Amino acid sequence: MVATRLAVALVAGVVILSTAGLSSQQDRVPDILARAREAIGGEGRLRNVQSLSLEAKALRRSAPRMRVTADSAVPLAWSQEEYRVTVEIVLPDRFVVRRNPGGAMETEDGVNGSQLIAKARGETRRVIGPNAAERFAELQQREFLRFMLACLLVAPDQYGVRFSDGGPATVDGTPAHFIEATGGANLAVRMFFDKQGRLLALRDRERGAAPRATPQPAAPENQAAKDVPVFRSLEGGPPPGPPMGVYQVRGGDYRPVAGISFPHLIVIDRNDYDHSEWRVSRVRVNPKIDLKHFDPK
Repeated sequence: MVATRLAVALVAGVVILSTAGLSSQQDRVPDILARAREAIGGEGRLRNVQSLSLEAKALRRSAPRMRVTADSAVPLAWSQEEYRVTVEIVLPDRFVVRRNPGGAMETEDGVNGSQLIAKARGETRRVIGPNAAERFAELQQREFLRFMLACLLVAPDQYGVRFSDGGPATVDGTPAHFIEATGGANLAVRMFFDKQGRLLALRDRERGAAPRATPQPAAPENQAAKDVPVFRSLEGGPPPGPPMGVYQVRGGDYRPVAGISFPHLIVIDRNDYDHSEWRVSRVRVNPKIDLKHFDPK
């Protein structure tokens, strides 16, 4: 009888300790997010953003020709292009990215609610395949959410984004902690934070490839000096990117705009062979944006 009572007590103690440990781990999520948001302007200012626009100069280096095997993809040739880019957002669900705006090679990609925006030189581009418009619209919604989380650490309520504790990680030798963010539009990303609450990287794991535990960190703020080359990381070839099937966003050169610390260097990697850097020249918070800019036709 004594042995039985002791066993029951031990089991109860293990359950209590496990529950307490889980609760303690889950409680880290709001604390990490609160510190991170406070570091770039505070929850109130971030939630008050109803529209946003930016202009940037971009440089992309990619490998249009690949040698693909069962377990790898090796670039056969690299191509490089420079272009201008603008992003316009009107919450809760309008988002458009224009490349070479006003130029002969202008393209528009985005979403207006659930409607896909896909244009070239002002004309609607055809998307081919079963339910192609719906699938591409969902992709653009996901792109919108990744942009919001990477730059402002918040997402519109209607997408039901949930945050959960992922645990410790090492980011390029720096202790970090990552949070899983999941929600509408099949969003599934990992957000890596350092001890000071700075977002080091956001990684998408939607295509089945697990994000590595050591993503490249964002550029330190002290690298924003005017004499530093804008696209220095592309000199001699793009840096190593994430593994196959993974999308990564990093920010750097943070500067205050309307009380919000906004990245003026945005680095986007798709897999290990598509690297882009945006040098942001202008950011406007809560500008008046003509809703005709989001016309899907």
